[in-house]
Amino acid sequence: MFPLSHGRVILSERMGGASPLAVRPRRTVRHHAAVAPLRLAVVADALLVEMGGVPRSVLGVTSQLAQLGPEALEATVVATRRPTGINGIPFQRSRAPRLPSLPNALFALQRPFSLRDFDVVHYMDSRPPLDFPLGRVPTVVTQHGFAALMFGDDYVSRKDRLVNTALLRIAPRADLTLTASESERDELLARAPIDPSRVVAIHHGVDHERFKPPAERETARAAVRARFGVDRPYLLYVSNHQRKKNTERLIEAFAQVARALPDVALVMTGRGGSSFPNVLALIERHRLSERVHVLGHVPDDALPSLYGGAAAFTLPSLHEGFGLPALEAMACGTPVVAANVYALPEVCGDAAELVDPYDVDGIAAGLLRVLADESRARSLVELGLARSATFTWRRSAERHFECYRQLLATR
Repeated sequence: MFPLSHGRVILSERMGGASPLAVRPRRTVRHHAAVAPLRLAVVADALLVEMGGVPRSVLGVTSQLAQLGPEALEATVVATRRPTGINGIPFQRSRAPRLPSLPNALFALQRPFSLRDFDVVHYMDSRPPLDFPLGRVPTVVTQHGFAALMFGDDYVSRKDRLVNTALLRIAPRADLTLTASESERDELLARAPIDPSRVVAIHHGVDHERFKPPAERETARAAVRARFGVDRPYLLYVSNHQRKKNTERLIEAFAQVARALPDVALVMTGRGGSSFPNVLALIERHRLSERVHVLGHVPDDALPSLYGGAAAFTLPSLHEGFGLPALEAMACGTPVVAANVYALPEVCGDAAELVDPYDVDGIAAGLLRVLADESRARSLVELGLARSATFTWRRSAERHFECYRQLLATR
């Protein structure tokens, strides 16, 4: 057990795997006026793109780190330009000449001298530099999974495969590596020569101020109807349309659901990838054009109503490093049907209907159990609310902070 505290908040939770952080004697971190605050740089160009799972996790953790108090920690966001939504957190523009041939400037050449005034540098969005400031500033990297190395060419682009291969080669150079789940931790250790004691799993959280059950379900449904034109009960999918997300099998399964439940629609958000034409073709083949609402990327402020108004939420992915949308749906009091692979069982526990993502009939059966069985749906709502309440960004930030302190102490 590993205790964390700040002020009156004391948290004790397993840190994951064989990490020495998990086996140290219990102790309480106390902050005294004589102790200088930890100066943290959060390098996060992910905040410059549209909001998704990784940017949401970066913002969630960083915003709570900034609230630990100036006597404990001084957090600064470092990026190539000022991100929106950092709500007054100090910002520093990175001196980062970029490699134009790599999309999204994955490997910013973040020169060590531009980060020398910090105690810890945390690359929170899997974008470490080609030249780590080793020996100068302790370096932490959050890795967000290596799904691109787990599927064939039909599922993964060559670009993504090259990027993930490069990340694996760079990974051992970090002083400490964080993952969002034990599942991701196991994936990393199986693929990279890293000392297990330097890899720690810290779960994401949920913004419970935004993602909570609506006061009235019908109000949420009315908002969705007015904004997106969905005028019937609906099953919700929130993510992108990379092939690993399994949306082709989801359409096949929903075709069975549509025959059994003529009044239910499927609402799908997210950007389409290279395989998205296959999804659209399946919708046409099954004559589901009037039953499937393909919304594309939706504004972040639309998500609470979409979750809150849904009859059920589904995430039947072939791979998830965490599965934040499933947790957000639970927090909104919506029953969840999710895949039984990788991090989703770890995150959802018994609070979701878990299905084999490779079995179309199994996916359809799981959806029907939740959509047609009111007792099962109510049970999942109660279990989901209880489970999601244990995932908070404050808890995640406390665990990050303790990792930074332990890293400095060991150095």
